[in-house]
Amino acid sequence: MGVCTTAYSITPKMMKKVRADNENLAYVFDYFEDEDSIFGACEDKGKLWELESHDFDKGIETYIHIFREVGFTKTARNIDSEYADLDAFDYGGYDTWAIPPSGVKAMCKELANATFEVLKAKEFPDVTDRRGSPLLESELESYLSDIESIKKFFDKASEQGNYLIFAEA
Repeated sequence: MGVCTTAYSITPKMMKKVRADNENLAYVFDYFEDEDSIFGACEDKGKLWELESHDFDKGIETYIHIFREVGFTKTARNIDSEYADLDAFDYGGYDTWAIPPSGVKAMCKELANATFEVLKAKEFPDVTDRRGSPLLESELESYLSDIESIKKFFDKASEQGNYLIFAEA
């Protein structure tokens, strides 16, 4: 089983609440599948904060490899939990880290010219899937086309002056 990663766009006001009490992450993460959920700190689903999110699912490592291959080192580093301060938040046993608005802005600047066509023209000899197998051309194209939605998510968060909180399960 791989690691599932989701990024959440969160306002500075909400971030202050999270920093004041990590249990407020219950209002960010949508872990209320049933009433017996271990993430029941937020008893009322109606109180969940409405946030934009991007689900990387189990493919974040592949995106990190792609970003590194094309020289988007800030973006690769920011979304990689290996470089994150995982002690900043403690919630439910998940690895959680935040990117400040300045970091989000830097990633957007770095990704500004990353289009499917530009990326497809590049060579990716060392990019593998999460199991370490080389990507088929169709798989690589799928990842490259998804970068547009990642850019849109980052751009919107940057325009709003938001933080990004990443959660890895």
